[in-house]
Amino acid sequence: MKNILDKLYFGCISPWEYRVNRSVEENNIENKIELEKKYFKETLSDEDYKRLSKLEDLQIEVRVFENVRSFNYGFRLGVRLMCDVFCGEEAENHGNP
Repeated sequence: MKNILDKLYFGCISPWEYRVNRSVEENNIENKIELEKKYFKETLSDEDYKRLSKLEDLQIEVRVFENVRSFNYGFRLGVRLMCDVFCGEEAENHGNP
C-alpha cells in the first residue's frame, strides 16, 4: 500500500488508536488527579465515592463526544484548506472574467 487513501481504506490508519506521548506537564497533572482521587477514596463513604466515580465516568463520556466533534471539524477544515490550495486559484480565475 503506497498511498494514504489505500491505507485508510484497508484500515491501516486508525487515528483514534494512536496515542501521543504525554508531556511532563500532563504527567504532573495526572499525578495530582490521582492524589486527589486517593484522598476522596479515603475520605468519602463507599456510596459517595461510587457517586463521585460515576460523575467522573460521565465527564469522560462527554469529553469523548467533544473529541470526536473536534476531530471531525479539524479533518474537514484540513480538507477544505487542501481544496482551496489546489482549486482556489482555478476557481477564482473561472469566477472573474
